[in-house]
Amino acid sequence: DALDSLYPHWRPVSAMDSEARFAADGWFRLRNKATEILTQQPEKYPVAQSHHGHGDLTGFTFSHDGRPVLVDPGRKDYTKAALSRKFLSGSFHNCPLVDGIAPVAELFFKKWIPVPYAAVKIDAAFSADNCLRIEHDGFSRIGTPVRHVRSIMVDDAQVKVNDEFSGSGEHEVLLCWHFAPGFAVECDDPECIRVTSASSTVR
Repeated sequence: DALDSLYPHWRPVSAMDSEARFAADGWFRLRNKATEILTQQPEKYPVAQSHHGHGDLTGFTFSHDGRPVLVDPGRKDYTKAALSRKFLSGSFHNCPLVDGIAPVAELFFKKWIPVPYAAVKIDAAFSADNCLRIEHDGFSRIGTPVRHVRSIMVDDAQVKVNDEFSGSGEHEVLLCWHFAPGFAVECDDPECIRVTSASSTVR
């Protein structure tokens, strides 16, 4: 794909390497055998490419055996239609909402939503145990600020995500997940989502 062309050295030599990780220019890739996540986390918002405008901070994609499991819907189109605007929102990405607000404000046709726009500081890095840790203050623009830390670990056929929220007051947290077509989703355990296709089961 395009990223492999830009960074030809970031894939493991063998597809069965137990663990491999790569970070460059804000891109983070983490895999364990056939399971892999990919995410792009800049150091701050607004970014130099401020036209990006998606509320996707801490969001990531997840694949197994080369098949997408968690996906990023991208954009429907680039018109001013209401549905097109929704594709910019945090609810259309694999990230949390606090009180209905995404980690970063959306930019729509060069106008920040909501106004005024608050800059965001982001700290994303791999830890010694191959955990990707993303910390940010993107929820500081809500009434009582909330700080968020997302930690992501990859195991064979399993991705573990731990979200920590710190602050004061009461808040509603919604975790958004977008699964690829062809998967049946089960959530019998509040801490585990199991998705099954004709060929595999992952958690």
